[in-house]
Amino acid sequence: MARQDLLELLNSINVSPGKTITSAMAAETVVKNNPTTDRMLVLNILKEHSIGLTSTEICILAEREKGSLRPRITELKDAGLVYNTNKRRRPFSRTDKCTETIWRAT
Repeated sequence: MARQDLLELLNSINVSPGKTITSAMAAETVVKNNPTTDRMLVLNILKEHSIGLTSTEICILAEREKGSLRPRITELKDAGLVYNTNKRRRPFSRTDKCTETIWRAT
């Protein structure tokens, strides 16, 4: 999470940035482990990359563990907010030899 985003989050939940580092860490943990926030993150990333992205690419851009956002992609697909392009490619990280589904925002 970017420092500016964290400061905005802290302000939104009435935690002053100078209070304690523990407060900042707790706030970041709450945001990172929140499915609603993760869905918004995935959707925004896909909207910014109209060519479509694989789940690994989404995780790289979100700075998350590989595969950790796949459940959020499925939830967005079920809600009709993203779709499977029926195309596959290797993620741009090139560390994987397997191809993955390319997802796009609707």
